[in-house]
Amino acid sequence: MEHIYTRHDWQTADPTTLVTRLERQLQRLPDTLATTRAGGDAARAEAARAEARIGQPWEHTDRLVGLRRRQKEIDEALAATVAPADDVPPGTPGAPGDGQVLPGAERARRRLDALESRNAQRSAGLSL
Repeated sequence: MEHIYTRHDWQTADPTTLVTRLERQLQRLPDTLATTRAGGDAARAEAARAEARIGQPWEHTDRLVGLRRRQKEIDEALAATVAPADDVPPGTPGAPGDGQVLPGAERARRRLDALESRNAQRSAGLSL
């Protein structure tokens, strides 16, 4: 614990005020020491718990695998609802022959965007 007083503090402060400040700091010293020690003990205990978990399998691995499987199913379902790849204009990212391999949801989004722009070009005049 460190308290710094500037030259200005020493020169301008009332001596009684300086003594009072120092006395308060000394009175708080046992509490500050106890708080600091408790924090150190808590940090050491957490470090020990963390060290014990090193190398242990993650407790949510099974759930993560299931959620990834479900995400793949959703991606595949989205891809199946999109128009066939023949409907995507050439030159559109994700179109056949562009050399890109995209995840299902991204591929579906790009195809829908291409269909929307194609439909916008076909509509004459008014749109919402």
